[in-house]
Amino acid sequence: MHHGGAGTTAMGLDCGLPTTVVAFFGDQPLWGGMVDVRGAGKMVLARRVTNDNMLTAMRYCLSAEAKTAAEELKEGLA
Repeated sequence: MHHGGAGTTAMGLDCGLPTTVVAFFGDQPLWGGMVDVRGAGKMVLARRVTNDNMLTAMRYCLSAEAKTAAEELKEGLA
């Protein structure tokens, strides 16, 4: 789980790890949205954080589906 800056997002994906982005401002929603659309994690806008949507995002990141998607993105970054 992180803020979704370009460097932090790329580092996690370069390791093939699913990620939860809590986007605050700037380019963070863009990178978080890309992670979400590709299935390599979930994005939650900071102003919309709730216990339920954070739990849902974290559970998704522990799924085989998210791990597979993150691994595929890793290969694309190589």
